[in-house]
Amino acid sequence: MGLDGARVVVTRSTEQSGKLSTLLRDRGAEVIEVPTIAIEPPESWADVDDAVRRLFQGEFEWVAFTSTNAVQRFFSRLGCMPAEVFTKTKVAAVGSATRALLNEHGVGVDLVPESFTAVALARSLGKGSGSVLLPRAADVPEDMGRALQAAGWKPHEVATYRTVPAERGAQADIVASGEFDIITFTSASTVRGFTGMFPDAPAVVDGKIVACIGPVTAEACREAGLAVDVEAAEHTAQGLVDALAMAT
Repeated sequence: MGLDGARVVVTRSTEQSGKLSTLLRDRGAEVIEVPTIAIEPPESWADVDDAVRRLFQGEFEWVAFTSTNAVQRFFSRLGCMPAEVFTKTKVAAVGSATRALLNEHGVGVDLVPESFTAVALARSLGKGSGSVLLPRAADVPEDMGRALQAAGWKPHEVATYRTVPAERGAQADIVASGEFDIITFTSASTVRGFTGMFPDAPAVVDGKIVACIGPVTAEACREAGLAVDVEAAEHTAQGLVDALAMAT
């Protein structure tokens, strides 16, 4: 089939769908944007603001960002140039997009794991005993924190944003009617949002191509009863589009 003329569903939040949608359109796909999640601020900024203060004081050996969302929202609480904040700590990032955004803010990145997952980042840090600041989404799996603790680190997680179910829009009716060829998922939260929006999710995607950005997202699909057809080797929007183009 290829991507030329294929009807591809993008489930990313409205704020983040742009790049993936553009890449798909560049390959000739017809994009159907059905955001299944929305991004909202944390219920309180108190923990983040305290973490910023501690970062200023040099209390963290590492700060590890696992998404561009975390970078954007953490930086919104900084009261000075980011480069000044990170002079006393090392910086790790999950993925090339997260690294690129940090670089745009003038922050150098000391570590990017080969596999773009939070657990891979934790393992890449190796053994240690210092404190690691983790600006992340609220209610994320505890795998990364446990991996850091097992290696001797002291993880300090702060919620910089929340993912909540998106309201169902008109484009969702296209999905419900089965008028699409491919559906893409870019995080476990987009999978959960999809299954919440479509209680009969396995039937909705039956006979369609299900594509995931990486192993964590693919596992969330399987747990929800969705068979995965394509899993990107490079866990980026570009990697997902490339994997789809090869598979179709």
